[in-house]
Amino acid sequence: MAMILFTKLDEEWAWLACSGRNADVLPRWAEMHPVLAAFDTLGELITFVQCRNQAAANDRVHAALVTMAPIDQLAARTMLCAVQPGLTAIAMRYRTAGD
Repeated sequence: MAMILFTKLDEEWAWLACSGRNADVLPRWAEMHPVLAAFDTLGELITFVQCRNQAAANDRVHAALVTMAPIDQLAARTMLCAVQPGLTAIAMRYRTAGD
């Protein structure tokens, strides 16, 4: 069941990241959070924060997304995508719990 959920989230993210309606979001976000100015696309942002060995830099991006999340659904969804690999790993580790 969990893997179906993560597959659906991946499919939705692929659409959201490429959607023309989201093309102007990063410049808008960068006005509020300059750390986000380094990214041209949502895909670049996600690729960056999913790299290991740069915890401090990743934390700055995460903090910007979390700050905007209560008022910006795309920021919340982007943060979910950023942490999804970790959530998937946890789900896989405990997939038989409760059976």
